[in-house]
Order: sequence, then C-alpha cells, then structure tokens
Amino acid sequence: MKLVAKKDFFNVKNLSLNLDPKDTGKIDKFHVPKGFRFTIGTATVFKDLTQDQKVLVSQLMLSQCTVIDDEKSSESQSDIAKIDAEVAAEKAAAEKVKANTPLSVPEQIALGVAQALAQIKVAGGK
Repeated sequence: MKLVAKKDFFNVKNLSLNLDPKDTGKIDKFHVPKGFRFTIGTATVFKDLTQDQKVLVSQLMLSQCTVIDDEKSSESQSDIAKIDAEVAAEKAAAEKVKANTPLSVPEQIALGVAQALAQIKVAGGK
C-alpha cells in the first residue's frame, strides 16, 4: 500500500518501517520527512494486507502521520497536492533563511498558510 507522510515523524521501534537507503536517498532511516513516499506490503487495497501490515497502516493513519496514495480518489490526490505544496513552501522558506534573505510577502503568506494548515490538522480539523 502506497503512503505519503503528512508530517515529519520518527520511525520508532514499534513501527520499524523498512526504509531502503536507495529509496530514501539521504534520508535518515529513523526519520520520515513530510512528503516522503513509501510502501507497506505489496497490496494496493487495505483488505489484502497481512494483519501486521493492517495494524501498521492503521497506526500511521490514526496518528495522522500519513495519507494513502490510492492514485484514484480526488480526495487522496488533493491531500497529497496540499502536502507537496506545504513541503515546497517550507523548503523555499528554509533556503531563504539559510541564504539570510528576507522572505517576500507572498512567501511569508505561503509559509503561514502551510503552518496554519498543519496546526488545524493537528487539532483535529480538516
């Protein structure tokens, strides 16, 4: 099952996600960054996963760490597009800060919106 990380989270012992270094590039095997794509099992439908895989996917979904990338539903694709936009805005802001360049007003707004959306989702909103 394909998943996309909604937020940064740690690959803790009870998750034990097998993050292959060649798939993750320079990503730490203990850290799953926001926007990262990964799979659990080979099934594309939840009911076809093993019981252990179902538990793992359920834990990730209930903790709002991931969204399922079913490549079909508009809701899934909309959520993934929002995640990608937030990651891009955060990356651009980080690069500006690193370069010691002030953020433009549109960049400040984009960063603020991304942070607000993240806070709303953490608080249980949609």
